[in-house]
Amino acid sequence: MDPRFDQALLQPQEEGEEKQQLELRNERHRLKFPNVKQLKSFEILNSAVKNFTSNTKFLSFVILSILPFFAFIVFYEIQISEATDAILRFLVPTSMSYDIGFDSDENISLFSTTDKNDSKRETFRIVFELVPLYLILLPLLELFSLTIVINISAKVVDAGNMKSTNLKETLYQKNNFKGPFITSLWVQLFSASNLFGLIWAVANHSMITARFDYSFWNYRYESVLPNNVYVNILSILFHTLISLALLYKYLDWSALWNMAIVISVLEGETGLDALEISAYYRKHCKRTGFQLMLIFFVYIVALRLPILLARMCSFVTVRVAVTAIVVVLVCLGSLVKWVTMVLYFYDCKAQAMLKKFDDEDVGQAVKDGDVCTV
Repeated sequence: MDPRFDQALLQPQEEGEEKQQLELRNERHRLKFPNVKQLKSFEILNSAVKNFTSNTKFLSFVILSILPFFAFIVFYEIQISEATDAILRFLVPTSMSYDIGFDSDENISLFSTTDKNDSKRETFRIVFELVPLYLILLPLLELFSLTIVINISAKVVDAGNMKSTNLKETLYQKNNFKGPFITSLWVQLFSASNLFGLIWAVANHSMITARFDYSFWNYRYESVLPNNVYVNILSILFHTLISLALLYKYLDWSALWNMAIVISVLEGETGLDALEISAYYRKHCKRTGFQLMLIFFVYIVALRLPILLARMCSFVTVRVAVTAIVVVLVCLGSLVKWVTMVLYFYDCKAQAMLKKFDDEDVGQAVKDGDVCTV
């Protein structure tokens, strides 16, 4: 065969590989990343904060996009406060309270079974009211907001296109909600399985303590009370370990789920395909994703503390003001999180491409005999 013909056949393939390598080199430059080394979580977070705060037009666009989400969060936080009070009352085991005084066998001061049953009914009522809001309405509003935020974030990190984009063009651009919606359904399904595991741990602990509380009413407390204490302590330790394990897996999987939604928005992949691509991209960046999710989880939990302290205040104005400030911070944190996920997606994609090129180079070197093998 004519060597020139072989060269003509190989030329398009070589040009394609050079184009991919050039795209990889330009990926970090486009994102203002200095090199192709894997970025740490704080580097990605710092870059996200800079992109978020350095562009006032971008900041105004994303704030407008989350107004419906903000209004719902205000209502949701009020419901969460009631649910927290009810759950805490429900989770405190009655056998752990030793305020017991008696003059005779008939005069024993304990929590009444009527109050306990009322507390259980109130807890389950509030929880079942919040579950549809958490699993249906909240994800839909968040999906609407994050789709716009992800598209705008991609523009900001992509050569600063926001300078030439006006408000009308950005808000009314063609956004693909179908793909992210399908992906979010799978994400909610997997997330619900983790949530049900947590609910099982809480319910199982409650049933164990309730069983020994019943035995307390039927036997002399002198012989049953020590066993009751030991069982409660062991149950708390066991179910705490289960809850921590579920939390660890939730944070690890959250990075995969969130990046799958980013892939659905930016690359058009949907459902399980987006989740598979996300799993492939983050093979070499799992620790970074977990650390990012842990940072945002700690941030959200820390914001709950001012609300808990404000509920101790008797002034309604103070409680409302603190709740409003916390909700604003929660929404801003959500915006930064999705900007961070866009940058995390680009970083994981660059790492996957780099690994692919390295494997191809090693394979080609072995094939050509440039690498000694034993």
